[in-house]
Amino acid sequence: METIIRQATSADLPRVVETLAQAFYDDPLVTWFVRDGVARADALLALFNFMVVEESPEGVWLDIAGDGAAIAMWMAPGRARNADGIGNQLALLPRFLKISGLSRIIRALLVGQMLDKIHPHTPHAYLQFLACHPSSQGKGLGSALLRHRLALIDTAGIPAFLETAGQQNLPLYQRHGFDVQGEVRPSTHGPLVWPMWRSAQSTHLNS
Repeated sequence: METIIRQATSADLPRVVETLAQAFYDDPLVTWFVRDGVARADALLALFNFMVVEESPEGVWLDIAGDGAAIAMWMAPGRARNADGIGNQLALLPRFLKISGLSRIIRALLVGQMLDKIHPHTPHAYLQFLACHPSSQGKGLGSALLRHRLALIDTAGIPAFLETAGQQNLPLYQRHGFDVQGEVRPSTHGPLVWPMWRSAQSTHLNS
């Protein structure tokens, strides 16, 4: 059966936030700076509600499959990576104190600094999140989302970029034409992160 992919509407956003919070619950980078223990679930919901719902920026492509069971959130070329995000923005410290807690707020700032540093300056499409709810994993939804948006990106003749802290995700992205650009960490004892770049292509890669 063909996977139906569509743009998310405002009615989809609560499900999108839930899917992201569930999918990233054990992500090495996210869990490094988000509260631990019983507070983590609520902190993740707060994090993704902020990034997906409250920002509501123009120039974002929010593709969903399975009525929100899987999502891909892209930033179009020319859109700042995270103009109101986790970086060194003093106005956001109170918000991220709730998400990270006092003991991890420095980690949140280090993550923002790292992501800003590795982000390419060449105009590109940026895959900020690719996530599948744990109950819907293994059904090919993530691959379908990638194929859908990359076909449009290839038609436009633009490159793409992402970063992942999940080493198990590397083969998926490599099958879709992304190349690892090295390894980075937000600090000496932080988790490994792999930046990945996909050059502009005239023909879409199929997996």
